[in-house]
Amino acid sequence: MSRLLKYTKNLVQLVLSPKSAWEEIKNEDSDPNELSERSFNPLLSLVALTAFINGFYGIEKFDVARQLMEALCQFLSLYLGAMLCSVIFETMLERLCLTKTTDRQRKIVIIYCLSLMGVINIITNLCPYSFTILWLLPAFIAIVAWYAHDFLGINKFRKGQYFALSVLCLIGLPIVLNLLLHLLVSIA
Repeated sequence: MSRLLKYTKNLVQLVLSPKSAWEEIKNEDSDPNELSERSFNPLLSLVALTAFINGFYGIEKFDVARQLMEALCQFLSLYLGAMLCSVIFETMLERLCLTKTTDRQRKIVIIYCLSLMGVINIITNLCPYSFTILWLLPAFIAIVAWYAHDFLGINKFRKGQYFALSVLCLIGLPIVLNLLLHLLVSIA
């Protein structure tokens, strides 16, 4: 099975059954750098493309500069979010685990959770109107991140702290980065 197909299958399985998906991902020999290069980064490009295309059928008149900035903001919020999450997880996660987590485990959790954030961005970009229910979709990523506690080997007495850290990093950080980038663009 190709890497892209396996990546897509894992994303679908994370949506349908997060616990069993993490167990299956644990048994795979995925290289997070290859996963990022061949799957996550193309997904981010698709997020940027859908953000640009959204301007064609949006409420406001199409403006190339505005749509390019929107695409760039969405791309950078997820890309920078992945980098910052990696640093935060590397420094903070060790205190919460029973055994030492590997760089591979941390990066795979970040890649899959932020990939789901990317899928949510794509869905939002493809909708011609704003639906309130779409704002609730990132809460599902909290469930997916919660079930990653066994994959990471989180101490059972520290699961609440892990949950708070994962929600702040994997959901809050990309959202805050997106808001900051939009603020920066509006000022310039």
